[in-house]
Amino acid sequence: MYKDFPLIQIHDQALPAAKASWAAYQQGKFRPYHDALFTDQ
Repeated sequence: MYKDFPLIQIHDQALPAAKASWAAYQQGKFRPYHDALFTDQ
């Protein structure tokens, strides 16, 4: 299980990404979202 601690002080997209990850988790799609988010860094 993951716990979100969005680093909003250093990244302007941290909070939207955390909210999207929670939405994906609620839909049973957290792992695909996580993998897509970190594929192309």
